[in-house]
Amino acid sequence: MREETFGEWMNKVNRIVVSAIGVGVNDLPDATWRDYYDDELSPQEAIEAAADDGYAFEDVPEKLLELLIG
Repeated sequence: MREETFGEWMNKVNRIVVSAIGVGVNDLPDATWRDYYDDELSPQEAIEAAADDGYAFEDVPEKLLELLIG
């Protein structure tokens, strides 16, 4: 069972995204963040899953995406 709430987890996701590309997850197309949280992915794993699933980062230029997911 998780010790952090969904909101706390999303704050971590958002900080990673903002530090990498300068915009937050609320400024990007929707991803299934709650599903990733429920699947107990770490924030970084969730970002990578969103990229793999083609959701949140489809409008992000490739160079910025490389900074985000490596």
